[in-house]
Amino acid sequence: MTVAAGTTGSVVYTAICEREGDWWVITVPELEAGGVTQARALSDVESTVADLVATMTGANPAEIEVRVHAT
Repeated sequence: MTVAAGTTGSVVYTAICEREGDWWVITVPELEAGGVTQARALSDVESTVADLVATMTGANPAEIEVRVHAT
């Protein structure tokens, strides 16, 4: 797995967001174990993904940068 370092020393993850009804389904392709979560609003995506990544990898949420791509 290759994850790019961000400009502030953070690790960058991609959040691919697809609308399904009232929810955004979010896939994080950098997570090998099938990183999928959901959020009600796009404004919640960054924190939701940071929590998911931290839970799955043990990373510090403060060091996780999320790039949101909504389709």
